[in-house]
Amino acid sequence: FWEGLDPTLQVQAEYLFNGATAGDKDHSVAVGVALKRIPGTSCKIGLQWMHTFQDNSGNVVLGFNTPLADHLSLSLAIPFLYGEVRSRYVPTATTQRIGLAVSVELSGSY
Repeated sequence: FWEGLDPTLQVQAEYLFNGATAGDKDHSVAVGVALKRIPGTSCKIGLQWMHTFQDNSGNVVLGFNTPLADHLSLSLAIPFLYGEVRSRYVPTATTQRIGLAVSVELSGSY
């Protein structure tokens, strides 16, 4: 985990080894990078990558968040899956490898 540059840039990385699998071949990595404030705006953008070396599958997610008004924000996420069918990240025979998630958040206090 590292934050820098006022701290608008955040970087995270992790490594996972699962010794319970046959042949000790289950190694995975994950990396996340976020710009917590795009210069000149209140917007945030991030990218997450997760990969398993066991079957060379994974996912990449691009995320974006922006305030729309006081106590109201919009978030978008675009996940992309890669790998062979019946791999860890593509467990079923599907042609859908990319998606879009939209979230609107209304916040307040009482």
